[in-house]
Amino acid sequence: MHEGRTGEMDREEIEIDLWELVAYLWQKRRQILAIVIAGTLFSMAIAFLTPRKYVARARLYPISEKGSTTLAMNPELSQLVAMPQPSPLVPVLESLYLRQKVVRKLALEGELLKGKANKAKAPLLEASERLKDKVRVREEVRKGVITLEVEWEDPNRAYEVASCYVDTLREILNEKAFSWGKMQRLFYERELEKTEEELRLAQQRLTELQESRRVVLPDKDLELKLALYSSLLKEKLSLESKLRGLLSVYTGEHPLVRGTRESLGLVSKRLSELEAQMYGALGAIPEYSVAFAEVQRLKGRYEALSRLYESARLQELKEGIYFEVIDPPVVPYKPEKPKRKLILALGFVLSCFLSLVIILAKKVYEERKLQPSQKEEPS
Repeated sequence: MHEGRTGEMDREEIEIDLWELVAYLWQKRRQILAIVIAGTLFSMAIAFLTPRKYVARARLYPISEKGSTTLAMNPELSQLVAMPQPSPLVPVLESLYLRQKVVRKLALEGELLKGKANKAKAPLLEASERLKDKVRVREEVRKGVITLEVEWEDPNRAYEVASCYVDTLREILNEKAFSWGKMQRLFYERELEKTEEELRLAQQRLTELQESRRVVLPDKDLELKLALYSSLLKEKLSLESKLRGLLSVYTGEHPLVRGTRESLGLVSKRLSELEAQMYGALGAIPEYSVAFAEVQRLKGRYEALSRLYESARLQELKEGIYFEVIDPPVVPYKPEKPKRKLILALGFVLSCFLSLVIILAKKVYEERKLQPSQKEEPS
């Protein structure tokens, strides 16, 4: 019985009288109000003294970003194309190389360093590292959209940096885009220019002969040989292109490489035989026919190169990385940071909570401090 009464008395002592608590807080209202006002004023100072920061945004959409050559040679990898893949534009946007180019173009070293440069680092490198803190790149993988955000205290500067980022990204992609398709295109482009010049000179010579001498057309047998020569020449160019592609992937002893080389050798041998037959036959006919045959040969070569050039150009477009600017950057008119209303609201709420905690902690401390003295008085 004695133990039960003692437990009830302890519970009664532990229980808090709500009205007593409210009365105590009302009694300490001035202290609570002072803490709340001080906390709110402190949050207001933070809100208004923090520099305003503006954000310029640009949204980019990659158009083509799949290495078709690699996928064609590895059919197992083609199943991965349907899955959402991270864009290769993101590493370029986050690269140190791009940041350094932007710093150089806009002369941002002095603005970013502000006289606090680290002597152990190169100014360009340190400025590029600080620029990284002001730029954010976000990618929505499912939608395929990349958002570029530039945060700056000056809205016009934020717009300039965002625009420079987009322009520099285009420059780097054009600078670094040296794919297999581009190598093929450049090769055929050079061959086309060379053949075009040879064809122009041959046609000019043919015209001069036509004007100065009697025209004698080649016979049907020679025309058929010229058509066959043009077809074999196209096949040779195609095999040379295929061989270069295989050698970029396989070694020289691979069966595909060896087979292509053998086919190329047979075609080259047949071309040499045809050339010997044509020029041997042309030796007995007038000079005009020789010039005519040369023009026909160059025309066939030019047509074959044109088709291969178009094919390489399409391949380059498939392999390249391109993007469109969905939303170009604009000069921000409204600061993104600091959010003053939110800071003031949080400051007020936290001040109220803190004031109650301080007052109640003080009350508990005073009561516990008085308890030993109350226990000593009866004895």
